[in-house]
Amino acid sequence: MNRSYKFSYTLIQLALSLYFIVLGIQEISSSQQSDLARGVSSLFSGTAVMDSTIQMVVGVLALISGALLLLGVFQLVKGRAIDMFAALIFVFWLVRIVYVRFILEMNLAGGTLTFYPDLEEWLLSLSHDILVLCSTFIILQLHRE
Repeated sequence: MNRSYKFSYTLIQLALSLYFIVLGIQEISSSQQSDLARGVSSLFSGTAVMDSTIQMVVGVLALISGALLLLGVFQLVKGRAIDMFAALIFVFWLVRIVYVRFILEMNLAGGTLTFYPDLEEWLLSLSHDILVLCSTFIILQLHRE
């Protein structure tokens, strides 16, 4: 891998790790659920205790994800661990996009397609999720080289 690719790869991995760390901290410390925790909660009971438990679990998993990616930036985690971890994040985020963006937030009722909260916000959120997904894919692919 040439020097400019290595630098870009490191920046992407650093940004993604910081993203997951901040997401994890927000999930753990916030009383308001993110769309990620809301989506996972909707799969289960929907009680207040279950919702807060799911929010805490999602926060801890995001925090661990960010920490492991950050350790990978500094070469403290190497080899197959980063490959497996990036693959798990990729699959999880892809499932998240399909479930949250296309099942929860897109509705086709009475022949009318509606988006939650509106089309512009939905497209912005979808674009954000695709950027996270592609960043994870880049980390996965470039780490193998």
